[in-house]
Parts: sequence; C-alpha cells; structure tokens
Amino acid sequence: MEIREIYNKFTTNYWLTSLLLSGVIFLTFSFLISKIESYNYDFTSLLITAAVSILIGYEYATIKYFFSNIYLIFRELEPSFPEKQYQIFSHDLKKKLHRSWQFYLTITVVVLPFLALELTDILKYKFFNGSTPPYFYLFEKTFWSFSLDIINTIIQYSLLLFLAVIIWIMIELATILNELDKKYSICINVFDSREIGGLKPLRNFVLSIVSRYFITLTLVIISYESLIESMFSNVMLRHKAIIPCEIIILSLMILIGLIIFLKEQKLISHLIDKNVNYELNEIYRNYKEIYDKILEINSNLNDDENKRELENLNIKMNFFEKKEIRIKEILSKEFDPKTISVFIITTLPSIITLIKEINEIMNQ
Repeated sequence: MEIREIYNKFTTNYWLTSLLLSGVIFLTFSFLISKIESYNYDFTSLLITAAVSILIGYEYATIKYFFSNIYLIFRELEPSFPEKQYQIFSHDLKKKLHRSWQFYLTITVVVLPFLALELTDILKYKFFNGSTPPYFYLFEKTFWSFSLDIINTIIQYSLLLFLAVIIWIMIELATILNELDKKYSICINVFDSREIGGLKPLRNFVLSIVSRYFITLTLVIISYESLIESMFSNVMLRHKAIIPCEIIILSLMILIGLIIFLKEQKLISHLIDKNVNYELNEIYRNYKEIYDKILEINSNLNDDENKRELENLNIKMNFFEKKEIRIKEILSKEFDPKTISVFIITTLPSIITLIKEINEIMNQ
C-alpha cells in the first residue's frame, strides 16, 4: 500500500485518525514528563494526561464528523428544493464553509481571552513580583522541562482552538438553517419514511453537533484545571488553573451553546410549520374542489361517466385524507422528547461541573 493510500485511509476514517492523534499526544507528553526529575508521575496524573489526549482526539473527530456529513445531510434534501434552487444553495454552502469571516472571528474571540490572561500573569511575574506561572522551566531549568512547557502550551491552545472551531460550526449551522428558511422554498415530503417530512436527519445532525460540543466543554472544564493542578501539585502555584475570568468565559461558552441550540431548533420547527401549513392549505383547497364537484355530479348520477368521475373523486379524497393524517403526525413529532432528553443529558454535566468549580473558588 502506497503512503498516499495510507494517508487517505486515515483521513477518511476520522475516528481512527483521532485515536492516532490522541496516542501521539499521550506518548509525547508521557515521555517528556518522565524526564522531569521533580515531577511525581502517579496513576492520577496518568489518567488526566490520557483524558486530555483523548479530548483533543474527540474534538478533532467532531470537526471531521461535521465536514464529512454536512454535504450529505443537505444533499438528502435536494428533492425538496424546487427547480434549480438546490444548486444555488449547494454553491452558497460550499462558499460559506470555505470562506467564512465568522471562522476567524470565533477563533479570535475564544482563544484570545485565555492568551491575554496567560500573558498578563507572565508580565505580573516578570515585572511586578507576581506569583509564579505554572511552567516547569521556572522550577527546573533543563531542555526537557522547556520542551514540556512548549508541548503543554501547544496542547492547551489546540484544545481551545478545536473548541472554537466547534463553536463556529454551530454558529454556521444556525446561519445555514436561517438562510434555508428565509431564502429558499423547500417542501417537506409528507410520506418520507424518516419522519417530520424528511427533516429528521437534519435535526439529528444538529443535535449530534450540539451534544458533542457540550461533552467537549465538560471535558475542557475538567481537563483545563486538572492537568495543571496534577503537574504542579508539588510546587507553589499562583492560583488554581481556572480563575474567575476563565469561569466567566466558560460560562459564556455554555450560554452560547444553549442559545444556538434553541435557535437551531426554532428554525427547524419553523421550517416544519411553514411547510405543514402550506400542505394543509393545499389539502383543504382540494377538499373544496372535490366537494363542489361531488355536489355537481350528484345531480346527474344516472350518467355512467359521472359515476366513474365520482369514484375517482372518492379515490382522491381518500388520498388527501391519508396525507392530512401524515401531516398531523409530523406536527405531533415536531417536538421530539428524545431530542430534548439527549440535549439535557449532554448539557447538565457541563453546567454542574462549572458550578462545582465556582463553589470551590468561593470556598477558598
């Protein structure tokens, strides 16, 4: 197998790639830590290092999952677009995902505050006798401690960078759904076997991204503190890894996730309502036409041709009745208990973890 084929296999199977990425991070980190004489690398530290390594891989897998499925999800909706609107939408989608100013803005907004806090601590230590920042090189001036500080910084900011990309993904999804609702005239397929008129895969995809975001955020809150605390438990620290400013930032991240999820669900519900109302109006219009024709035919039942027409009208009436029943089923499944349950289950841990961190700070 050629190197290019091996590369394509790994990049296509994003879970395999994320596992490889996590393994490389874990082994590199563990190797460098073993070279630090002042560091006691116990079982707890090993677990925390593994958790952070897995978190980086999980974030990477979430991002790859989005880009591997986003076009497939919307391609399934192609029959719902009238005429050539899907081609326009598909072109706009590719353009949006490849050239998005929101991408760079989101990364800046997420990463910059943490970078500013770290630089502030370094400046305070350097020029104003502030507390010692958590860098190994300040306690053990060797090549290995310097290398570990570099790797640790790369890991922490990679973690935040990937998190920023996931936030951007959720924002883009909300923007795409909003444009889908405002600019395009998609029609739901009442008889689609995938429920809610064929929009269920889209709703599940949105839920999957949001759920992965909150799982990631929970692990970020835990890992961002625990890793540094574990590494520097035997030296004097300036404070815990997560300080009030970082608590505020992480709280805003949770709030952003909640707002985006509610916005996305509202947009999907509006898409369903708009199409359902249109379909119902069409059904009632057909009911009226059929009813008027039946009244007209009843006055001439002796005519064989009218009898056949009446039979055809009854067949049409039965069809529209079944269609009306299907539409009402769609309305009954517009608010899916499973969606709400999954959202709550994945959201609560991040909120509870953050409250726990705030409580520990308050009790110091």
